[in-house]
Amino acid sequence: MSTDQNNGPGQTKKSEENILKAVTLLALPWLSFQGKMLDVMKAGIQDASNIKPFKTLALHELQALMMIVDPGGKWRNSAGAEFEKKFEDTYNEAVAKIASGSISFIEAQQALIASLTEAVNKGRT
Repeated sequence: MSTDQNNGPGQTKKSEENILKAVTLLALPWLSFQGKMLDVMKAGIQDASNIKPFKTLALHELQALMMIVDPGGKWRNSAGAEFEKKFEDTYNEAVAKIASGSISFIEAQQALIASLTEAVNKGRT
C-alpha cells in the first residue's frame, strides 16, 4: 500500500493523459504504415499485368484437374469444344468483378484510416 500523499485526483488525470499521449504516438506510425500498404495493394490490383499470371495459372490448374478427374476425356468431350472458352470468358469476367470489389474495399479502408489519423492527430495536439 502506497503512502504517497501526491496521489490525488490531479495526479491520476495527468497519468491518464500521459498514457493516452503514448498510445496516440504509437498509433500514428501504425496508421501511416497501413495507409501505405493499402496504396501498394490498390496499385497492384489496378495493374493488369499482375493479374494475368494468376489467371493463366488458374486456367492451367483447371485443365490439369480435369485431366486427372476425366483421364479419358469423355466428360470434357461431351461438354463441347467451347467449354474451355466459355469457362475462360466467365473467369475473366469474375476476375474483373473481384478486382473492382477489392478496390472499393481498399478505398473504404483508406477513408477510415484517414479519419482515424485525423482524429489521433487532433488528440495528440
